[in-house]
Amino acid sequence: MLIGDLNVWLIFFTMKQVSVRCQGNNSTSTNSSNIKKIWLGNNPLLSEIVAGTNSSGSNSTMLNSPRGIFVDVNFDLYVADYGNNRVQLFRSNQPNGTTVAGNTSIETTITLWGPTDIVLDGDGCLFIVDNNNNRIVRSTLNGFQCIIGCDRSGSTSNPPLSPRRMTFDSYGNVYVTYPTNNSVQIFPLSTNSCETTTEISSTMNIHDNSSVISSMNVQHDTSTFLINQLTTSESSLSSPFFVMPFCGNDNIGLSCNISTTPCDIMQLCENNGTCINNNSIVDGYSCSCLQGFNGSNCQIDNRPCQSNTCWNNGTCNQTSDTTFKCLCKPERIGIHCEIKIDYCQNVTCLNNGVCKPLLGDYKCECLSKSYSGKYCGIVSQTLVVHQSVSTSFGYLCYLMIGCICLFFILMDILKYCFGIDPTKDQLKRIQRRRRRGRMKNIKPPPQIRKFIYIN
Repeated sequence: MLIGDLNVWLIFFTMKQVSVRCQGNNSTSTNSSNIKKIWLGNNPLLSEIVAGTNSSGSNSTMLNSPRGIFVDVNFDLYVADYGNNRVQLFRSNQPNGTTVAGNTSIETTITLWGPTDIVLDGDGCLFIVDNNNNRIVRSTLNGFQCIIGCDRSGSTSNPPLSPRRMTFDSYGNVYVTYPTNNSVQIFPLSTNSCETTTEISSTMNIHDNSSVISSMNVQHDTSTFLINQLTTSESSLSSPFFVMPFCGNDNIGLSCNISTTPCDIMQLCENNGTCINNNSIVDGYSCSCLQGFNGSNCQIDNRPCQSNTCWNNGTCNQTSDTTFKCLCKPERIGIHCEIKIDYCQNVTCLNNGVCKPLLGDYKCECLSKSYSGKYCGIVSQTLVVHQSVSTSFGYLCYLMIGCICLFFILMDILKYCFGIDPTKDQLKRIQRRRRRGRMKNIKPPPQIRKFIYIN
């Protein structure tokens, strides 16, 4: 099967059989609880667990007796989790699985009982071999639909066959194995749609080295008829189906001209690193990284200039292998352009104005409409007049206070220095007036009268 432009073989191991599939290189064992990845051509002892753990369980990271796997073109892994009655989807390089079919799925549309195999076709339809339910189902736009073994209830005339494995050939025909009666059944499908199906089945009974085609049942809509076939030996049976050649030597393809080495099938090295195949190590390859990158896949970027090295839209300029310089915007400074320039640092706004920094500039906010200008130094005419009047009134007040003080000083000089007291007579008159006023206010003492009785 062709995966994009890649053609990769997957070896699927069980304890009793080995089957080969396209789609990658993973392995699992019926007695284990994990899926391992092994690159073809490498030492088979060098493997990597890609799904499950070393113990059985039912959570999103664990499996219980996985029986079948499928890897799609995105290297996403589908696992038929036999012991948990579900199908798990593990995204590439993700340890947690998502249940896509079974009781524990997000939207339960089907109940499984011991799934043993799973296939994803080119239309994205999921085919599941539901072993213990003796059927094969597939996904549709409206949920899951039974397509094979839907009428086998276990009666004597129509016994269950317990399908184990299934696969497609290049024509879309389905091959199903039935270990209980040692047979392989072929179901040619007349359409590749996920919604409609025309089923034609034929059975090959396998015994020793001969193959016998016993009958072919054709079912379309409601009509059924029987086509008898001849018995033939395995050596004379011509197969119309596509068979992938076995190439070996780490090559695949119809002409065995496609390499399966890790560097040839995937872009493993990031950041323009060079991939080098090396079968002596576990991964099977190594990466030669460009200067400034390291890690097993050149995924670690150690260059001085990173996307977040220079802040606030600054431009990083690498000056050496380990140093850098940030070219900052006009309003920013600092090693990483992290400091905003304070344009008000050396600016003084007059008349109690407040400096406000702007983008690459500053502005003085004046506290009153009476001031204007860049530094609030321009005074309005109205304020000038008010200031002049206020100043003149203040001067007059100072002058009056000065004159009063001078008067008292002169009076003291005339009195104490020259013995002249201009206010002496006036003071005497005031004192006499005050004495007369006090005398008027003095009441005479109360008189005591004593009455004497004269006989």
